[in-house]
Amino acid sequence: MTYITRSLRAKLVLMTLFIIVMLLVIIAAVTQYQIKESMHQVYSDRVKAVSQLGYNWMDQKYPGSWSEKDGVLYKGTTRMNDNAEFPDQMSQITGGAVTLFLGDTRVSTNIMQEGKRVIGTKAEPHIAEQVLQQNEPYLGKAQIVGTDYLTYYVPLQDEQGKTIGMWLVGPKIAVIEKYVSSTTTMIFLFAGIGSVIAVILCFVILSHLLRPLKWMERQLKDIADGEGDLTRTIHTKSKDEIGRLAGSFNRMLEKLRDMLLRIGETSDQVAASSVQLAASADQTGKATEHIAVTVQQAAAVADAQSAETAAGLTMMHSLTGELASVNQYAVEVTENSQQAAQRAEKGWYVVEQANHHMEDVSGKVTTLNEAMVRLHERSSAIGGCVDVIAEIAAQTNLLALNAAIESARAGEHGKGFEVVAHEVKKLAEQSARSAHEISGIIRDSQRETQLMMNVVQSVNGEVTQGAAAVLQAYEVFRDIHQSVHAVSKQIEQINRSAAQMTQDSSRMLSTIQSISASAEQAAGGAQNASAATEEQLASMEEIQASAASLSHMAEELQSLIGRFTV
Repeated sequence: MTYITRSLRAKLVLMTLFIIVMLLVIIAAVTQYQIKESMHQVYSDRVKAVSQLGYNWMDQKYPGSWSEKDGVLYKGTTRMNDNAEFPDQMSQITGGAVTLFLGDTRVSTNIMQEGKRVIGTKAEPHIAEQVLQQNEPYLGKAQIVGTDYLTYYVPLQDEQGKTIGMWLVGPKIAVIEKYVSSTTTMIFLFAGIGSVIAVILCFVILSHLLRPLKWMERQLKDIADGEGDLTRTIHTKSKDEIGRLAGSFNRMLEKLRDMLLRIGETSDQVAASSVQLAASADQTGKATEHIAVTVQQAAAVADAQSAETAAGLTMMHSLTGELASVNQYAVEVTENSQQAAQRAEKGWYVVEQANHHMEDVSGKVTTLNEAMVRLHERSSAIGGCVDVIAEIAAQTNLLALNAAIESARAGEHGKGFEVVAHEVKKLAEQSARSAHEISGIIRDSQRETQLMMNVVQSVNGEVTQGAAAVLQAYEVFRDIHQSVHAVSKQIEQINRSAAQMTQDSSRMLSTIQSISASAEQAAGGAQNASAATEEQLASMEEIQASAASLSHMAEELQSLIGRFTV
């Protein structure tokens, strides 16, 4: 927005764009209206032709005159009520509605609603009146089951010339509007493309036309800022207002160059006069100035040296005491850091051993867990074997029972076999009891084993967490040991530096005491010499100050002129 308000080119482009867009919108609106009217006229003529074509085709397909018998419409001998063949064939050609009416009631149509043909519905009253009562065709818009159509109704007359029905042909208005909409869209699209091309051309042309103004704007800005090349002029062949403005601007630059040249010459003369005046003042007070400057410098240096040496002496006394304290503190810190390093190293070693032990414990717990799993699996296998034994004992007991029954049937000959069967039965029962007891023991063992497995898994988890904690502690102690070791080395270096600084400060204290005594003597002599030359130097300083001020003003004026290229 700021660019638009400050740029003449942007304003002209926007104004041109607005005019072009308004013209294109007006042209597009008028074109759309004309296309819509033309399409309605074209479709009206087309629907009339299609109606006549369909009517002629119907005469050929169903020869004979129209008639009504018992509320049924006939074409010759063909019943037209519920006749879907002709409307469907005709709609494939026309692409619209095809309907036959008996009076104002539809008896045959291709119009569908919810999958059914709209037979038995009425035509609109004003259409029925015009076609049936006035015997005139109707061309216009009609709404059929909620949809708008461009319709053409033709009266159907019997042999006596009586109108007994209507013949309807017509496309949907939505089809016409869709074509009009697509055509309008293309028009607006081409209008938009034309607008973009026009804006680009306008931008290029205005950029070329306004280039001299842009150059003048930059040149004036440089002049307003106090600098710029005044030898550069605008070259344009244009004879319009911009060309005349460029010529006036060139003449203004020429006069400005002349003025600056004259000011430069005057400033050179002023500078030369000020230099001569300064030279005369220098020659007149050369000896006095030399003496005064020398004495003043000596006095200032002596005073400053005396004050600085006194302050330095006080600071060195304080610094010597502080360095002694620092040296003592450094020795104590060194001892403490060495003890801390030893303790950190010991703690590191202890944590490292604990980490190794935790790793061993974790491995043994894992081994124990695996052994318990294998024991549980083997107990399950033994349980399976015991189940097999129990099943065998049950089968054996059953066989012994069968043998006893067979021996009883055998009488005296089966007594020996009965004794054997009895013994086998006893052995089977003992085997079953033993298998049952073993099964109970195995179940108890499996429960205990499962309990031990759960405990071992819990212990394994705790051991894993403990090992992780010990490993973390090991890493922390390792970092502490490294940090303490590094700090210990740094403190030892500080201790050595503090001891060296204590020795150096003692030597500096003696040297500053000697310098302080000499500085006090030099300051007294310099102050006496300075007082003698002050009165003689005062008058010469006033002359030199005036000459320097005049020379400085001339230099500033030359500097300002030098910022312009003339």
